[in-house]
Amino acid sequence: MKKKEDRSKGSERKGIIMRQTALFCFILVCFILSIGCDKLNLPQPNQARGAGRTRSTPVSRNSNTARTGEYQSLHPIRTDWQDFAPGTITHDWYYAASAGSLSEAAKRWQEYLQKHSEVQDGFSKHFYTAAKIELLRVYYLMGLPDRGDAVLREYDLSTLERKQ
Repeated sequence: MKKKEDRSKGSERKGIIMRQTALFCFILVCFILSIGCDKLNLPQPNQARGAGRTRSTPVSRNSNTARTGEYQSLHPIRTDWQDFAPGTITHDWYYAASAGSLSEAAKRWQEYLQKHSEVQDGFSKHFYTAAKIELLRVYYLMGLPDRGDAVLREYDLSTLERKQ
């Protein structure tokens, strides 16, 4: 009878030690990740885009400065994107993302979407969806909400799938 009690106490003790070890590992991982997050250049809430700024004059829909402004992709551009073979999904995507102006970006994203409209797998679907969103964003930045809305109407926003 005494052996059974010793075994059950031993297994209870092992369970406690395993839980303590798991908790220690979890805390250690959280600590390591929190140190790494400090090195990321994330904006603070008071540094959000447009915080504390006011626009003195609104940009009109027909403003040429809005249509030809500088363009920067939402996604970071790889430095080695030109190493990919021209005509591939990846090369063409980064080519479009590296456009210098909004009008050039709109043209490149339209070309990309026409060339790679056949979505074959999750990889191509990811790039196609990101390209659609970039084109939508470019239209809005250019002051062309009608075109942006037309791109947006092509999607079922609950799943980001193209409507059939």
